[in-house]
Formats: sequence, C-alpha cells, structure tokens
Amino acid sequence: MKDSTRYKLNKISKLILIISVILGISAIILEYGFYFSTKINSLLHGFIILVLFIFVAYQFFQLYLEKNKKLYIRQRKIEFIITGLIIIELFLYILDFDFINRIGLYFNFKDIAVFYIILAQVFIVIRIILGGLRFNLKVLASKINPSRLFALSFFITITIGTGFLLLPKASVGRGISFVDALFTSTSAVCVTGLATLNTANDFTLFGKTIILLLVQIGSLGLVTFTTFFAIFLSGGIGLRERILLQDFLGQENIGKVTNILYIIIATTFGIEIFGAVFLYFTSQTVFANFGEAAFSAIFHSVMAYANAGFSLYSLGLFDPSVRENHLYTTIITFLIIVGGLGIPTLINLFSRRFFTSMPSKVRNRITLQTKLILFTTIMLILIGTVLTYYLEYNNSLNGLNNFSKWHAAYFQSVSSRTAGFNTVDISLFSNSTGLIYNFLMFVGASP
Repeated sequence: MKDSTRYKLNKISKLILIISVILGISAIILEYGFYFSTKINSLLHGFIILVLFIFVAYQFFQLYLEKNKKLYIRQRKIEFIITGLIIIELFLYILDFDFINRIGLYFNFKDIAVFYIILAQVFIVIRIILGGLRFNLKVLASKINPSRLFALSFFITITIGTGFLLLPKASVGRGISFVDALFTSTSAVCVTGLATLNTANDFTLFGKTIILLLVQIGSLGLVTFTTFFAIFLSGGIGLRERILLQDFLGQENIGKVTNILYIIIATTFGIEIFGAVFLYFTSQTVFANFGEAAFSAIFHSVMAYANAGFSLYSLGLFDPSVRENHLYTTIITFLIIVGGLGIPTLINLFSRRFFTSMPSKVRNRITLQTKLILFTTIMLILIGTVLTYYLEYNNSLNGLNNFSKWHAAYFQSVSSRTAGFNTVDISLFSNSTGLIYNFLMFVGASP
C-alpha cells in the first residue's frame, strides 16, 4: 500500500473514531445524567453497542495500516487485551457458553441485557481514557509553560466537574444552580471542603462519585494523575516531559522524576485503601448493605487523606451515628495527619535507607524539613488539644464523658488545620477557641 493511501485511510478512520467517541460518551452522559423514557434509553444502548463495534473494527484497521505491527500492539496492549476479550465473549455467546451471562446469573441480575450494556459502557470509557492519557503525553511534550499548564489543568478539571454536577441525575430534585455546581467543583478540586449544599442530602450517588473523583484528582494534580497512567501505558517518557514533571514535583534530580511519580501514586492509593478497609469495618453496621458501607468508607478515606472535608453524613462527622465511634474518628485523624505531612516527608520517613540504618544513625537520615514538619505537627496537635479541652469543657464538649472530651478535643485540633471535619458543634465555640483555631488554620498542614 502506498504511503499516501495509508495516510488518507488513517485520517478517515480517525475521523470516524472521533465521531464514534462523541456519540459514545454523549450516550453515556445522557443515560446517567438525564431522565429519559425506556424507549430513548434503548436507543442510547443501541448507540453504545454500535460504538463498541466501531472501536473493535478501528483497532484492527489501524493494525492493518501500521508498518511495525509488533510495536503498535506493544504500545496499545491494553486496548488489544480488551478487544480480545470482547471477541472471545462474542464467540462464546454464539456457542451459548458466554461468561458474562453466567456472571449475571450468579449475581442474580434481573436483566442480563442491561449488564451487557454496562460492561460495554465500561469498555468505551476505558478506551476513551486510554486515548486521553496518550494525548496527555503529547501535551507534556509541547512547549506550554509548566505554570500555565498547571493552572490550565485546574481550570479544565473544575469546568468538567461543574458540567457533570449540573446534570439532573447528579443531584436530588430538579438540579442545582450553576453557582452551586461551580462552587462545589472548585471546592472539591482545591480540596477545601467548603460547601453551599449538603453533600449527603443534595447529591445522588452519581453526584457524590463526581465529587470523590474531583477531590482525588485535585489532591494529586491532574498532570501528576494522568502522567502516571500515561507512563504506565507507554513504558516511559522523554526528556521534555521529565523536565516539565521536575518543575511540577519540585525535584532536583531529573533522573528520579518517574520514581517519585510512582511513589506519589502508590503511597496515595495505598494509604487510602488501607484507611477505607479500616473505616468499613468500624462503620459497616450503620449501613443497610455492603455497597453503601464500602462507598462511604472509600469516600471518607479519600476526603480525610486529601484533607478535603466533604462527608456523606448529613451532619458531617457530628452525625450521631459516628461522632461517638472513637475508633472510626481516630482512623480519620490518622489519615488527616498522614495526608497533611506531605509526600516528601513520608518518603524520607519510610525510605529503605531509614529502616536499614542503625538506631544511632536514624536521626541523621531524617532531613531538616522532615524534623521541622514532625515537630510542628506534634506541637500544634498537642497545644490545640489541650486548649480545646479546657476552653470548651463546659461549651461544645459539655455532656461528654472525660475520655470523649479529650478525644473530641484531639479530633478538632487535628482537623482544624486543613481537613474541615467536626465531631462537635463548632457554633458553640467560645471566642477564645475561635481565635486559636484561626491560628491553626492559618498555619495549616505542610505543603
């Protein structure tokens, strides 16, 4: 095949793919974001299946056009794995031995067809995400100033988040105003926890999931988040991308940029999963089923580690179902403290070199920054706890037993600096306590 012909066919196939992506993502957004009749939903499902088959056909057509087929498959191994699974399932379906149908029957799905549609939607979303991640590498390789790219990533995330929160199915009732959606999206991405609406009562599961994703992306940074998975897919990055990430991550050694990136992602997800597991087992009795308990545990683990402050309880952690659950709130404080220390501090504390050092040499392995952060954190927590206990003994802490008073004082001291959670009625705080908390919030956590 001539190169000119290959080029034209490649352009046409990519145009068809772009149109299919738009149709596919639009169908998914319409189904999950709006209320339609069964007839229209069936039409949207038809679009989903059509887009899925176009993706499969595109994958093989591009493979046919590529000169170096082995390299193309290696670079897009995940897409080909997914495509292979779809084809295998299609053959098994023809032979009446399909796995998806058996899985659906095992889990008692009432409508197996809907289960197929959900999986098709998942495949489409994964395909779009993979394409977006590869586009992210092109953005990193461009000549955009790192500071502008950083600001632009926040703007894009907030804008997309606002759009999703404005969808009718994202909120309870007739939807929310543009200002409320913009404020919530901005607060989530910037992990402030401030809210004009009640997260527990005013948002649906879809809306709460959007807030969760916005906080997760905001806490890591869109560039950090997407670049990690882009590197995972491509197997590496170039010098230009390394220089850009070096600026983002504040690293002096350009050779360690990708390692630091891996550590950031692994540490963040590892701690959040660890926290979610413990939160689940200490609060599962409050919920009606496993799904609700698991989602709440994941949500609050991410919020605590990111120091965000959003909660699925109508009264926040002041809710009667959790405010006296000292084990639950202690885990929350652990996540807040660890998240507030910052990744550089955690890397220094939990490095292999730290643990392999002799006890007498451990002190020398801790950097000055880590020492300063640990000392300041401990002192602020202790001072805040003691002052809160004595100043609020007969105010917001009134009616609690002595242990609960100390624990509530400790929780508020930890949470006040950046997290925004509360297990007591803050409106009852005295002016003296309010002044102290202004100072704690001013200091905040370590960057």
